[in-house]
Amino acid sequence: MTSIFGPIVDESDVERALLAHLEEWMPTYLPYVVRAKDPKGERFPNGAPEVRQYTWRDVVGEKFPEDQLPMMLARGIGEFDDPGTQGDGVVDTRYVVYLIAVCSGFDRDEAREAARIYASAAQLAIMQHEDLGGFAAGVRMQQGGRYPINKGAGEGDRFLSAVYRPYIVEVDETMKTTGGPLAPLEDPETEPDPWPTVKKGGGQAAVTALERNGFWPDEDTP
Repeated sequence: MTSIFGPIVDESDVERALLAHLEEWMPTYLPYVVRAKDPKGERFPNGAPEVRQYTWRDVVGEKFPEDQLPMMLARGIGEFDDPGTQGDGVVDTRYVVYLIAVCSGFDRDEAREAARIYASAAQLAIMQHEDLGGFAAGVRMQQGGRYPINKGAGEGDRFLSAVYRPYIVEVDETMKTTGGPLAPLEDPETEPDPWPTVKKGGGQAAVTALERNGFWPDEDTP
């Protein structure tokens, strides 16, 4: 049953949708990128390790346990521009999400090269399936680069490196201004019943929203 409140999407939903998409597709794209970048198998003679953690938590700068790497980190930083509201009250929004690939290596060069490979695989997985499994209306890339990791940059015999790229994720229906209850609920913890059904001229039909002015439009209104 669809709630009368309608959808409500925020940055957390976008982060999780992006990570879930990568978790599904990285096992397909990572081996291809390794073959393309390392055709002789010198960098990854046994293939690249699978991504061990997909996370939205702000862990960059911490001392990463080895069993967490390689890691894909998604961090939403806000909306790209003002949300748009359509005539039926549907709001669409574009979010900016930083995707950061964090990898380790025996030296800085090895760690940096590995991070670039994982970031490239993620880029293909996103841009060749930019609906993110039906969640998004589309995705655009922005300029990326190396992401600084200050703490734990060199620990014993390993080094860390990170590569980031911002993505603009467009979601068609983040909320609906014509939804919601008509009066405060006596029991807010219980999902309210659907709106009653009514049809102009008699009969019944499911009503999903009324016009903002409270009246039915004229017959010749497009």
